[in-house]
Amino acid sequence: MAVFGFTASCNTSGAASGTIASGGTFHLILLGAVTPGILLTTNTLKMACAGMSTITTSGNVIGTITSPKCGVSSKTLTLSFTATGSTQNHLTYTGTKYDLSSSTSTELVTSALVGNTSNTQANAGIINCTG
Repeated sequence: MAVFGFTASCNTSGAASGTIASGGTFHLILLGAVTPGILLTTNTLKMACAGMSTITTSGNVIGTITSPKCGVSSKTLTLSFTATGSTQNHLTYTGTKYDLSSSTSTELVTSALVGNTSNTQANAGIINCTG
């Protein structure tokens, strides 16, 4: 995992090295007029990383739903989280700023979640993209 610009082996409390587990809530949102997105509000997460102080991460992150497109039926939902440096590419929704932050005992910085993931369900669903 890249932490504060370098790669380190990290884990949440009680988890195996390299295992990060967290929870929170989500809301389906629109990014612009027709691009479905997701707003994740995370539980506070404490990670231990080799050679570093404990890192605490909290806040919100916005991702893009890349599949299915609006109005298309699918059993699989695919998400993409992107950033420029350590700043999420999507920071605002309905005029409110949503940011993810991380801190050690001495420094609080904006953070980013970068990656793609998918979730497949037994039944197909359709994303309704009306405002």
